[in-house]
Amino acid sequence: MNIKRNTTSDIPRTPIRFLLYASKPHKWWAILTIMFAITAGAFTQGLNLFFKFIIDAVEAGDTLRVLWLGLLYPIFLFISELLWRTGGIFSITWVTEVRKKIYTVLTDYTTKHSHRYFSDRFAGSLLSNTNNIVHGVERLILDFLWTHLSTFVAVSDRKSTRLNSSHLVI
Repeated sequence: MNIKRNTTSDIPRTPIRFLLYASKPHKWWAILTIMFAITAGAFTQGLNLFFKFIIDAVEAGDTLRVLWLGLLYPIFLFISELLWRTGGIFSITWVTEVRKKIYTVLTDYTTKHSHRYFSDRFAGSLLSNTNNIVHGVERLILDFLWTHLSTFVAVSDRKSTRLNSSHLVI
């Protein structure tokens, strides 16, 4: 079994580059996660517009349309939640694989040092630093997905809805 050991120059020094380096072998999980997060965010924003159509039908007195839209609303709500949950499953897989990759890379890097390196440092400190890096990258992924990306999708969807349909008040 031929294992490629990482050299110091292989490991990126900045957090974003390190995240991309650790995610590269798992890029399809990352792409699927981001696609589902964007789709779920847009779909959730579309539910507000769907609810507005129900209210418009009630105000217009169109009973049949109110009935159909009212029956379809829970289905669309279920699809929205299903998209969020599926994105969550993909994100768990992506984050778990990235954590494993980071632990492997940093442990390999640390164990290549000499005995003197370890005797000059507290072993718990090295492990603590590794854990801090892993948790930091994990937080970076999760915050990006479920805070920044979902907010960006919500704001973009609201702006595009307002620009495309000036008669709608959302």
